[in-house]
Amino acid sequence: MAYTQTDLDNLEKAITSGKRSMQYNGRRIEWQSLADMLKARDAIKKEVDDAQSEINGINRPRGYRARTRSGH
Repeated sequence: MAYTQTDLDNLEKAITSGKRSMQYNGRRIEWQSLADMLKARDAIKKEVDDAQSEINGINRPRGYRARTRSGH
């Protein structure tokens, strides 16, 4: 499921208001703890950021490979 910036904003509003539940896509979602909400927020933020990077044509490197030359 693709999340949007609006989804992220709504979750952040719920977190700051102290609520542990919110409506999403016609369903009520309730978290057991603030830690669970923060994990969900971080996952949604990563997905939104990655999608925005693709739109902007920015590819983040997944890792680096060291290349060496022998004999020089």
